[in-house]
Amino acid sequence: MKISTTLSAIAAVVAMCFSGQIKAQDNVATLPYEITFDSADAAATWATINANNDGYKWEYSSRGFTCGVYSSVVEHADDYAISPAFALEEGVQYEVTYDVYRYASATNPMSGAFKLVGSRSEVDPAAVELEAFSTTKTSSDPKTFRFTATAPGVAYIALHVTSVSNSGQLIFRSFSIAKIGNVAVPGAVTNAVVKPYAKGEKKASIAFNAPAVDSQGAPLKGTVNVSVYREDDESPLMAFTD
Repeated sequence: MKISTTLSAIAAVVAMCFSGQIKAQDNVATLPYEITFDSADAAATWATINANNDGYKWEYSSRGFTCGVYSSVVEHADDYAISPAFALEEGVQYEVTYDVYRYASATNPMSGAFKLVGSRSEVDPAAVELEAFSTTKTSSDPKTFRFTATAPGVAYIALHVTSVSNSGQLIFRSFSIAKIGNVAVPGAVTNAVVKPYAKGEKKASIAFNAPAVDSQGAPLKGTVNVSVYREDDESPLMAFTD
């Protein structure tokens, strides 16, 4: 018998598989990384792609680092603002904080997503969505999300705007990313007892305590998934959450 435990974390888990290649001139940014787009020079450190070539794109103006999605935009926006390169480590959790809001009210909300991508010069078809957003805010509104890299690699984070026509102008005020640490691995189960039934019946009762701490002894945060297997069976005999 073997007992397997995993932790259902709140953060998104990301397997990195990129089509793009990091170019030699693309310096890898040091973590923690933080930027406020308060100048044209700051905005220029992020690459931009106007994927639908509609005449509207990310640009720096007196209002800041902005992307317009006006009534003349056909259907919806398809614009990327792409970070410098980041070296991500397998099994490590990262925290991203961003601040996006609209310059003024408009008919439709501003929407888009932050994505993990492998190129700054072309749209990556293997992009992985990390955090979607939709906002009608017209003032600073910082948000935070976390993700875990399940493979080592160098990648970029893109802000992809997909708002429908007549959504106004999105302002990208600031962005930061920091390494939080390794993902928690549940500790061992305790007080495991297998008690056979009486009179030679081919049955047994199994009792144990699911782990309350991780492999380093710190309290677990999240739901513990427990699976019990018979010898080398691939499918669990039973499974539950604790």
